[in-house]
Amino acid sequence: EYNFGTQWGEARGTRVSYDGQVLDPGGLTISGLVYLGVEDPRIAWDGTNWIAAYKTINFSGDPDDLLASRITPDGVVLDVGGVYIEPVSTRYASPQMDQADGGGVLIVWQDNRAGGTNPYDISRFYVSPDLTPATPAVVSYSAPAQIQPDVADSGSGRMVVFLSAISGEYRVMAHPLDASGLPILNEPLLLDSGPYVSTPTARP
Repeated sequence: EYNFGTQWGEARGTRVSYDGQVLDPGGLTISGLVYLGVEDPRIAWDGTNWIAAYKTINFSGDPDDLLASRITPDGVVLDVGGVYIEPVSTRYASPQMDQADGGGVLIVWQDNRAGGTNPYDISRFYVSPDLTPATPAVVSYSAPAQIQPDVADSGSGRMVVFLSAISGEYRVMAHPLDASGLPILNEPLLLDSGPYVSTPTARP
């Protein structure tokens, strides 16, 4: 729920019985009022309680915060305002969650923990029934991309340069070609690397 006039919003939830009865008219306050509101609210049953996770947006440009609150089967929010379950310097996108074996929940999301701004990896971590998080782990690295190519012709051959990106790391690569356009080396040469290198250019 978000108020465009005040720019404050919150995560709310309503229980509905199996026969369609609305048990919490108007909704339960889960996150409490947050400036700029919350995004991507998700909920999962952990075997004892419902756990709601949601992301807050920081106007100052600080990293996003991922929080969670427990809700009992009878509709009592145990953690109004949320518990920080992943307060690290990273950006989150598209969190999803489900019940974990033995209780608690498993949360997965896209993040830029590896550095840089793009592409994003997929991370996951376990949150216990008392909202104690385990150590996050990357479960899928972003697909490699070969981008921003440029070429220079020396008359007797060519030099192709490009940017190779995977999991927040960017590498400037160079591949010499002979006069017919075939590669001279089995693998391209690494010229530079880092989270923010870009736009390689070749000149004869």
